[in-house]
Amino acid sequence: MELTNTNENYFDPKPRLKSSPIPINFISFNNNARYCFYCKNRYTWTQSPNNQKYCEDCFSQYVNNVDGNNTYLDVLIETCLFSQFQGHAQSRREMFTTCNIKEWCKNCSSILCFKQIFAYTRFIYHYSLNEKPIPVLYLPWWDNSDYCLVCDLELKFQTNCQKLCTRCYIIHSGCRYCLTTNIIFGLSDQSQCRKCRRILVIDIKDITSGNSDIDALIRDTRFKIKNDHKIINDISSIDVTNPLDFYNFIRSNYRLADYHSTMEWISYSNIINLEKLAEGGFSIIYKAYWEGNYKTIAAKRLKSSEKISKEFLNEVLYLNHNITNIS
Repeated sequence: MELTNTNENYFDPKPRLKSSPIPINFISFNNNARYCFYCKNRYTWTQSPNNQKYCEDCFSQYVNNVDGNNTYLDVLIETCLFSQFQGHAQSRREMFTTCNIKEWCKNCSSILCFKQIFAYTRFIYHYSLNEKPIPVLYLPWWDNSDYCLVCDLELKFQTNCQKLCTRCYIIHSGCRYCLTTNIIFGLSDQSQCRKCRRILVIDIKDITSGNSDIDALIRDTRFKIKNDHKIINDISSIDVTNPLDFYNFIRSNYRLADYHSTMEWISYSNIINLEKLAEGGFSIIYKAYWEGNYKTIAAKRLKSSEKISKEFLNEVLYLNHNITNIS
C-alpha cells in the first residue's frame, strides 16, 4: 500500500510529544461511552468544558507502567489544596498544576484537561483497495466523536480505536500510542499513523462486497464532490490546529449526496424469504425481505456474476444517477 504525501509540514502542531511506548487505553474513542472498554469501571470527567472523560484506574496503571523522561501526553494535572494524604504531606502543602504525569496521585490529583482530545458530537493522503486513490485526513488529535462529521449518522464502533459511518463509508482509525486520528473518505483495509508509522488492520468486511470494482462503484455514489484532489487541496489549506473550524469546514463543503440516490452493499445473509418472480436472458428476479432494514425489495440474481464487467457497472452507475432507490 502506497502513501502519497502532499504536505508533510502541516500535520504535527505538537512535535515535542513523543509516541507512547505502551498503548494509551484510558481514553475512550466513543464520547458517549460510560464505562471503560478494558476494566469496565465508570469513566471520570475532567474539569474541561469540552466533554472529556477518562478511566482513572487505567490512567493510574499507565502512569505506573510508562518509563523514561519523554513527554507522551499533553495533559494538565491539578493537586487538591486540602489533601491530607500522608505520602505528599511535605511536598504538596499548596495547590499547583503540572504537565508531568509522574506527579499524578490518585488520592490528591485531578485532570483539568487533555489537550489532545477533541469531540464534536455533531458533527491528505491516500489509501486504496483497487489502486484508485481515496483521501485520508490525518488529524493531530484524538477524535472521540460518536456521530459522522458529514451526515450526522451515529458511528458504528468496530473496536476500541476504529469506527465508521455505514452510510458515508467514512472510517475513523485512532492510534493509541500517539492519540492521533485518521479519517478515511472511503474503504481501506488498513491505516497508518503518521507519527509512529504503526499500521492497524481495519475490519470492513461487513460493508464490502469483496469485489473492488463494486466497492468503488458504491463509494462513487456517496459524495457530491467527485474530485478527490479537490478535497486534498482544500483540506491542505485549513489550519488543523483549530479543530472546530476544521469540522465546520468539512460539514459545509463535503455533504453526502442525496441519500436516496446512494447505493449500499447488502450481504446475501441479510436477504431472506426469496420468492422467484421472473427469469430473463442473464438474470433471475426475486421478491425478498431485507432483514434488519425491514423492507421488501426486488433482488436480481445475475448469472456469472463473478465476471461482472466494468462496462456493466458503469451502466448501473448511470442508472443510479437517473433513478433513485437503487441498492
